[in-house]
Amino acid sequence: MIDSLKEVIGNHEGKLNALDDRVLVNEGDLAKLNKIKVSGYIQAQWESYGADLEKTNGYSNTFYIRRARIKFTYEAADGVNLFYSLILVQVTWLLRMLILL
Repeated sequence: MIDSLKEVIGNHEGKLNALDDRVLVNEGDLAKLNKIKVSGYIQAQWESYGADLEKTNGYSNTFYIRRARIKFTYEAADGVNLFYSLILVQVTWLLRMLILL
């Protein structure tokens, strides 16, 4: 009886050790991801046209994205940051709005 309990405990210890190893691997991967930061902004503009302008241009509302930026920063080492930034300026998209304001 005692031998079977020791065997069961040994099996569980082996499973726990395997889980500890997996947790250590995951912690290493998460430490790398914690060095990545994503930030950015969008400056948008909304225009709503009256009934007289709607007839001339066919749109009742216009949505502009005036500026947009997304920035990725990676901390390679203490005090060493690498970054990539994508900036869009004066991008205009006309969207036909289904909801009339």
